[in-house]
Amino acid sequence: MATRYNKKHLDLSREKIQTSQLINRLQKNGLAQEEFLTQGQIRSIEILLKKSVPDLSATEITGDTVSYVVKAPDVMPDAASWELEAKDQGKAKH
Repeated sequence: MATRYNKKHLDLSREKIQTSQLINRLQKNGLAQEEFLTQGQIRSIEILLKKSVPDLSATEITGDTVSYVVKAPDVMPDAASWELEAKDQGKAKH
């Protein structure tokens, strides 16, 4: 039986791996552990990361807010009281 792969999941996984590889290269370059990237390479990585990693800059959310309060019904001491209350409310509606 052939194995089915979810294409969207594969693309998302591939994108995450590529993003982490770009971050690793920048970290190694910054810490001088490995290769030194040119300014053009660093700028290219920066552009790609802006497309794939959310920017953590401050955002302001504005708008009207509406709050609703719901009053919970009183606790009935027993089932008979509850049934009596339900009947009274039923009569009031009709």
